[in-house]
Amino acid sequence: MQLSVQGYLQQKRRLNPEVFSYLNSEYLKDFYRSDKVELWHGYLLLGNDGSKAKVPNSRENRKRFGKSNNQHSQTGQVRALVGGMYDVLNRFYLDIEIEHISISENRLAKQNLSHLKEMKLKQPILVIFDRGYPSIEFVDYLEFQGIHYLFRLS
Repeated sequence: MQLSVQGYLQQKRRLNPEVFSYLNSEYLKDFYRSDKVELWHGYLLLGNDGSKAKVPNSRENRKRFGKSNNQHSQTGQVRALVGGMYDVLNRFYLDIEIEHISISENRLAKQNLSHLKEMKLKQPILVIFDRGYPSIEFVDYLEFQGIHYLFRLS
């Protein structure tokens, strides 16, 4: 079957991008129900961290993600906050969130953790967080959710 570049691009536009999230989620659910899952002392060992990412400068992106200014310029760069939950031993990203630059890393981590609840993992989890995460409110949230955690401190 011969397919032109134009025909390929037309069909590509018809593809719903949500299908990739759905397929990834289904794959991960199947994997974590299997007996192939590597654990550390009976726990899924997860790392969570956030980072700021430069986003193409457009009106839509400035509105959606915001900009970060510095002491040298008030025009600022368009940036987004990206947060991810990574399974260290099995080498899978379980969730990645991209949000407005003004959102806190803790709030983004809560979104990552709520995604884990939707996955209905049978294994207990131990999440490792970087230095910016410890707070009384966040520890209270983790305790209430029954999530085991470890914070890196200065």
